[in-house]
Amino acid sequence: MVSRTQSAPCAWPGCRRPVPRSQLMCRPHWHSLPRPLRSAVWAHYQPGQDARSASPEYREALAAALDYARRVNAEAERQAALEAESQSRQGGLW
Repeated sequence: MVSRTQSAPCAWPGCRRPVPRSQLMCRPHWHSLPRPLRSAVWAHYQPGQDARSASPEYREALAAALDYARRVNAEAERQAALEAESQSRQGGLW
């Protein structure tokens, strides 16, 4: 278990799972990123960096990973809303 003082929430939209500050995301969400995005983040990661000290390359890799996560999450939410709407319509027919 990760202590709260040494953790931050997973960066995946909507995920509140605590992860060590040295990690961007929880394991399931990290591995849901395409390998090229994960590789780019790792290639430019420097231990101990923060928002002020991160390289432009790391910031670009991070932005691409987070953009992907937001797109996937938005699509999942859209699909869930469509399914819920479909279920409510079907419930009214029977």
